Amino acid sequence: MKKQILIGLVFLSSILSVNAQNWSGSTPGKIYYNSGNVGIGEINPDQKLNVTQSDDIVTSNQYRFPLKLVLNDNIGGLWQGTGVGMKFHLNASDANFDTAEIVSIAKTAGVSNGDLAFRTAKAGVLSTQLTIDSEGKVGIGEVNPDQKLNITQTEDILTSNQYRFPLKLVLNDNAGGLWQGTGVGMKFHINAADANFDTAEIVSIAKTAGASNGDLAFKTAKAGVLSTQLTINSDGKVGIGTDAPAYKLDVEGTIRASEIKVCMQGTCVPDFVFKKDYKLMSLNELEKFVTTQQHLPEIEPEKEMIENGLNMKDFQMKLLQKMEEMTLYIIEQNKKSEKQEQELKLLKAEIKKLKSAEK
Repeated sequence: MKKQILIGLVFLSSILSVNAQNWSGSTPGKIYYNSGNVGIGEINPDQKLNVTQSDDIVTSNQYRFPLKLVLNDNIGGLWQGTGVGMKFHLNASDANFDTAEIVSIAKTAGVSNGDLAFRTAKAGVLSTQLTIDSEGKVGIGEVNPDQKLNITQTEDILTSNQYRFPLKLVLNDNAGGLWQGTGVGMKFHINAADANFDTAEIVSIAKTAGASNGDLAFKTAKAGVLSTQLTINSDGKVGIGTDAPAYKLDVEGTIRASEIKVCMQGTCVPDFVFKKDYKLMSLNELEKFVTTQQHLPEIEPEKEMIENGLNMKDFQMKLLQKMEEMTLYIIEQNKKSEKQEQELKLLKAEIKKLKSAEK
């Protein structure tokens, strides 16, 4: 009797085990259970939930939908068709599943490379708005990004008299953005509600037709009118108050500084004036020169200074040279003065002797 009971329990256990392997409901054979994994349309599920769809479950012109979600009349689902992803649309009664989708797209045949595309629909037409490729590059408006972040805008998104704004930033009602229009750059303005984007901007400006030369201009606005305040040109020259700098730093206006230090490397410091072989111009020659030329020797005349400007380093060195020459003139005159004073003392002594002899 005990042996029969034991055989019966073993038989019942095997029946329950077999039934646990294959669930069947209204559609027998579609749901399977395997060692803790559930398969829907999959005989041997290898994941906690494995959904396999071998035929279309929507109309023939739609993607296959192995998983369909309907919440408050809004549909989304996981699918595999030309790609693998998730699709969303607003009206469950609408057969056109093209409101938005996130899809994985194979990029290289025979190679496991794929992009992740985020698409939205306009007038029923899906367009890729954001792409993350297999190298981690992100494209906004660009399906083939070649940089870590590539933003492409092909149409104006402001009024016709405004720049394109592929990137717009608004913080505390202050707007700025990256754009491409007549130039490429960044624009800022104070009030995001104001359509006039002209408070300030940093812009790259092409300077030479047919050549890849461009200046970087920093602009500010006064009474709504933008003006370039600082320019860095293609040669690395900086202009303040001028958009065509001719020197490493070209300033149109007054400079104020607490200290200016000039590098003297490669500069001829005029201490050669104090060397014994230096030929100092005589005072008579100097008088004749300044009388006829109306300026000091080796110092540019007024006309040249006005026309060409003043090289401060060279000018300071020339002034130092003239001061050193003046020092030599003073020393020479002092020697003559001391000699004349000695001679005068001797003459006074001789006169005194003569007067004493006469008495």
